Amino acid sequence: MEPDVTVTVTEVNGKRKIHCHPHHVKVTEQDTTLTFALATDGYVFPPNCAVVVHHPGSQFPNPPVTEPDGKTVNLYDVCTEIGDFNYTVFVVNESGTERLSEDPSIQNEP
Repeated sequence: MEPDVTVTVTEVNGKRKIHCHPHHVKVTEQDTTLTFALATDGYVFPPNCAVVVHHPGSQFPNPPVTEPDGKTVNLYDVCTEIGDFNYTVFVVNESGTERLSEDPSIQNEP
C-alpha cells in the first residue's frame, strides 16, 4: 500500500528542508487513516507529535501514532466535515541534534 504522504529531506546550498508529497492531501472517505512515510535515510519522525494538526476540531480526535522504526506515522481523520486543515510535520536526524518542519494541509471533502 502506498503512503498518503511521502516525506523527504533535501539539502540545497547547505540548508536542509522537508518536502511533503503531495503538499495538499485530499481526503474524501470517512474514517480514513492517513499514512506518512519518511523516505530519507538518516532521519526519523519523533516518537511524539510528529504530525500536529492546527485547529483539529472533531475531525482529528486522536494523536498521531509513530511506528517504532520512526519511518511511518499514522493519523486518523474522521472526515465528516468539509474543510481545510493546516498541519506541521516534524522530523529529526537520527542523532537528535537537528529538527526540521514543514507546513502542508489536509482538505476534507466527505
